[in-house]
Amino acid sequence: MDSLVEKLPPGNIHTVYSLAASEPGLNEGGIRWIIFRHKSQLIDQGAIFYVGRKLLIDRDRYVSLLKDGGLAA
Repeated sequence: MDSLVEKLPPGNIHTVYSLAASEPGLNEGGIRWIIFRHKSQLIDQGAIFYVGRKLLIDRDRYVSLLKDGGLAA
């Protein structure tokens, strides 16, 4: 997949809670659902990653994937 997401530099790193708090259009349940449904794709694109057991989200890559429609069911 040659998309805008692959060309982005690393962005702001968030937890699910802090991303939901910083983005009015996103809520914790919606973020968790997308991660549940598209976990491997999000990891492959660098939108989410784990540090130990802690899930972290690269805000810029995650939002770009949403905008590109790359996470459609």
